[in-house]
Amino acid sequence: MTNPTGLILFFVVWIFIGLIAGALASTITFRNRSLLGNVILGMISTALGALVMNFLNLQYGDMLLLVLFSTLSAILISLIVPIGVIRRSGRSTSREEVMYL
Repeated sequence: MTNPTGLILFFVVWIFIGLIAGALASTITFRNRSLLGNVILGMISTALGALVMNFLNLQYGDMLLLVLFSTLSAILISLIVPIGVIRRSGRSTSREEVMYL
């Protein structure tokens, strides 16, 4: 059986690395994302970064390398799939801004 404490710790680290990667990608690509959007993008990119690291036979113990691969994956995902919600700001209907999830 799997240790539940280790599994919880795994998800906490995954979310934390995802938040870092999503925030870095959001800053680099100049996308205005919410905290939840950064976490979701980062978690997806962390999984993709881990797959790339596994394919290249790199160790998972180096967190800086995982953050690097996750950030690169998040940048690519952010540029390829621009997920956004159009919000109307103020009372004027002519002014719209896009907030990226």
